[in-house]
Amino acid sequence: MMLSIHSSSAASETNGTSALRLLLIEDHPLTRLGIQHMLAHADWPLFQNINITAAGTAAETLESLQQNAFDVAVLDLHLPDGGGLELVARIQQVQPSLRVLLHSAAALPLPPPELMQQGIIGYVHKMAAPQYLVEAILAIYYGGVYFPSEPLPMLGQTDMPLAEAADARPDDRGPVVKLSFREEQVLKMLAADRNKHEIAAELAISVRTVETYRTRLMKKLNCRSLVGLIHYALEQGIVKL
Repeated sequence: MMLSIHSSSAASETNGTSALRLLLIEDHPLTRLGIQHMLAHADWPLFQNINITAAGTAAETLESLQQNAFDVAVLDLHLPDGGGLELVARIQQVQPSLRVLLHSAAALPLPPPELMQQGIIGYVHKMAAPQYLVEAILAIYYGGVYFPSEPLPMLGQTDMPLAEAADARPDDRGPVVKLSFREEQVLKMLAADRNKHEIAAELAISVRTVETYRTRLMKKLNCRSLVGLIHYALEQGIVKL
């Protein structure tokens, strides 16, 4: 399933110059959604808008490339209908100027110089802290390469990939937590990518109250980020993909 998210960068409300067009290629739905939300809410200097299109298969990837132009592709090599370096070659055929960043839980399949010959100009392990994915995207967008010589700081002591490791899964937290009607309302809206001002306006409460509910939810559900709240809402059926 292809999905697009369009976000205004808070850091780019002034001095912003353009939109950054990202293609996220990831076959695991929860991981894909978590990464999309993380990228949509990240700090993107000099960009007014972040346009993120997600694809879960090689076929969806090629369809997206036929329909839209992108600046950077964030690619998991392992897809259910075939991926790997063959898909990178097909990406280069359709959009030769597209810069490809490998985002994988596996080690590099080839040394960096050989990957660059194949069209991959950056790599971030899925266990790396989220800010390094943003850093890598910006680096290759501006013409650089991104192959860290030292392992990047990881997301705690866990073997789960980036979007899942941001918070423990709900079934690791013990019994399902009972939420109040208002808490569930706020959680649903956060999971739907609504910002605090939109939530405040729709629920007729102050922005500070929205922030209080978000903090309360994170503490109550043992989450450390918005990604964790989204995972909880999905796993418990509070929202659906």
